[in-house]
Amino acid sequence: MTTTGDDITHRIQHIGNVPFGKEGEQTCIKNVLYVPTITNNLILVGQIVEQGMQVCFNNEGCFIEKDGRLIPRGWREGCMFILDSNEVKSVMYAKGLKTETSIELCHKRISHINLQLLQTMQLEGVVIELPAFELKRVDQVSEACQLGKQHRLPFQKESSISKGFLDVIHSDVWGPAQTSAIGGCRYYITFTDDYSHYTWIFPMKKKREVLSHFQKHKGEVEHEMGRHIRCL
Repeated sequence: MTTTGDDITHRIQHIGNVPFGKEGEQTCIKNVLYVPTITNNLILVGQIVEQGMQVCFNNEGCFIEKDGRLIPRGWREGCMFILDSNEVKSVMYAKGLKTETSIELCHKRISHINLQLLQTMQLEGVVIELPAFELKRVDQVSEACQLGKQHRLPFQKESSISKGFLDVIHSDVWGPAQTSAIGGCRYYITFTDDYSHYTWIFPMKKKREVLSHFQKHKGEVEHEMGRHIRCL
């Protein structure tokens, strides 16, 4: 656990090393705390001084050196000094965090993206500095995806099965559409035969046309099949 200046205690999720500085001149800040509940990245001057770096503050900004080399620099905003985010990498190599879990981390960071698409992004190099992960794990689905993307509970298995045409007809009404069709229709009704799965679709201008379309469909289909609709 760690405590911020407002006396709020936060849980430390990982401790690791973060690359620090320009490309080719990088060093590492050791024992960096990963605290998800703290939304801003904070660097303690005392921590980087203990790791052999020197820090200089003036009206121009702040400068961090190690072994005579300028690593990152920042600018002043009021009484705060802000480091260039391009010179501080956001990737943390946490202690005890195996590479296999990085696919789960990327999956969560990119809005729970499809794992097969995440694999394609890695293979084709679509995202710069995308961490390496085990491709064999792309068949896994996170619990959050299963719960959040599940539209409805599964249907219970129906014991009765239709044995012929028109034994059972399933019907549904869709609409209204935001844009009307060329004929002015904004709804449609479907009739699906449970036995053959054959579906009839009838466009409608008004929802009140449902009954007249059913009566017309019932007469036509019963005459064609030589059977009566037993269940709607």
